[in-house]
Amino acid sequence: MIELTIPYDAYTNGLTSKQTAVSAMKATLNSAINFATSSIQFAYLGVGVIEIALTDVSTFAMQTRYESTKNMYDAYYQRDTVSRTSQDWLKIFKKIYKENQSNPQKSLELMNAEIDRYVQEYWEVAGTVDDTWNEIEGKNAKMAKAPWPNSSDRANISNLHKEALYDYLQVVFKTISRDIYFDGLSQREKELKDLTRLLNTPYALIITEETEDGDKPQWAGCYARLAPLAAGADEKAWTGKLDDKGGGTIKFTLLAHSKAGFPMDLELYKTLDDVEKGRVAMTADWMIGEREKAVPAPFPRVIILR
Repeated sequence: MIELTIPYDAYTNGLTSKQTAVSAMKATLNSAINFATSSIQFAYLGVGVIEIALTDVSTFAMQTRYESTKNMYDAYYQRDTVSRTSQDWLKIFKKIYKENQSNPQKSLELMNAEIDRYVQEYWEVAGTVDDTWNEIEGKNAKMAKAPWPNSSDRANISNLHKEALYDYLQVVFKTISRDIYFDGLSQREKELKDLTRLLNTPYALIITEETEDGDKPQWAGCYARLAPLAAGADEKAWTGKLDDKGGGTIKFTLLAHSKAGFPMDLELYKTLDDVEKGRVAMTADWMIGEREKAVPAPFPRVIILR
């Protein structure tokens, strides 16, 4: 009987259940150009924050009769409880970013939405204004002296503020974009280090033959090879001669295994001439997770241990 033993935990710890398929492994190896990875999302988000600052704001000349309304609007945003410094905005944007790192589009939408909500806030407050508001803002701020614009004119007044706000927030946009970019680099570095450790993990496929006392090992001096091999793979590197007890070890790293095409079959050959001519005496797969495989006579039973 031949036993094939491979360190099951070691081979699977670096791979989630979704990555055990060959196609998924190849996708992992190509992560540098996979725009679904989180690090690329971070970098994309960094660019997106700058795009907020470059957004066109459609404004047109404000009508003279709305000057007093605009003065009230500006006075509202100068109040201590309403006015925001660049640090205030930076704190808000960072919170949005941290809560939505895996969804860059949502982050951008929330940042834009917060700016829009902020510049529209006055109209919500002014629509429910009371006498206290009038007294605080002064005689020129009385609602009776400030004509109420229609929706398009209100949007225009808000956009004038929004346009000025974009200019004011340039440093904020660049700061958070820089932070996101460096977060992305750090994440990418971590991913690459993890991938490097995974690809350089050594493995050993140990082949042994169990015999009864006094019996000669059937596979003594025979040859073993992992197959099928990818085009260009060195066949000699994946072929070895078994010892006088029918045993041997094939060592490799995950990187080498991937470059060889993820060969998952063990082929046994009686002689070197059989190897050269492709005459396979026995084939057994060792796909991880398979507990036992029965091979028809006259070949011995092969057990694959987890």
